[in-house]
Amino acid sequence: MLVLKLGGSYITYKRMEASVPLKEIEISRSYPVKHSLIRRIGSILKEGCHDDLIIVHGGGTHGHRTVRRWKEMAPKLDARMMAWEVRYRMDQLTEQVMRALGEAGLPVYPVDPPDVILAKDGCIDSFDATPLLRLLERGMVPVMRGDLVPDGDKGWSVVSGDDIMVRLADLSMTEVLPGIDRAVMCMEASGFYQRTEGPESLMESIDRDIFHSSYADWKSHKVSLEKDESGGIYGKMICAHMLSARGIRTHLIGDDPSSLFTVLSGGRAGTEFVPFEGDEICRMGTCVGEKGGV
Repeated sequence: MLVLKLGGSYITYKRMEASVPLKEIEISRSYPVKHSLIRRIGSILKEGCHDDLIIVHGGGTHGHRTVRRWKEMAPKLDARMMAWEVRYRMDQLTEQVMRALGEAGLPVYPVDPPDVILAKDGCIDSFDATPLLRLLERGMVPVMRGDLVPDGDKGWSVVSGDDIMVRLADLSMTEVLPGIDRAVMCMEASGFYQRTEGPESLMESIDRDIFHSSYADWKSHKVSLEKDESGGIYGKMICAHMLSARGIRTHLIGDDPSSLFTVLSGGRAGTEFVPFEGDEICRMGTCVGEKGGV
């Protein structure tokens, strides 16, 4: 089975919106979505993916901007209204994703995280995979998303699409879901670029040894972590490493959607995380993105 992540910055204009000043009330504001890009991804999947498939999409502008605005401008207001607004915004985004993928002929069906996931202390505590399994049995393509979910300790917590991908991998390892052997994360960047003294260079392959030897340096940068509720590229790196530690071949791709077709065809694109048999530290680590409750 393939798990595909459509990053929030990949399908929305999150970077552009980040430069727009926050307003106390933005409910009438419309956040655009890259409809043609999502539809192109759907066409590639319909043509090139013949295995079971689960799609997870990020929050993009809809989720990240809304959560950040509540954190910075309305921390003492009714948290129930924050939950309503995040749900409202994420429903808007999921509706657009579903429309574009459906127009491409992909039989998608949404499964909302608050309906199947409970968090504890900022991390996923329970995950009811029954709806996913029933949809897969019927030949459907479940679509999940990063979202705000109830947290037994913190009230509400952001569960990112990266968190969900790792938990899906765990469910497949325990045979609750079909086995996942591939994961692809579509990002705004074309992969992970090594920070050097000269020009940045794309890292085509990262194995266990490379990751561990460079982890401290990557963590010190935490690109976009302060402005990103799911941890930015740093969170993606941790997620990809945790997936590869579960024996799942994982690719970080972006830029040109044809990169997805290349990967599905067995070619090389973006940055590949080489699968390996990870120890407990590699497989579990910390909650992806190291974020807290809201």
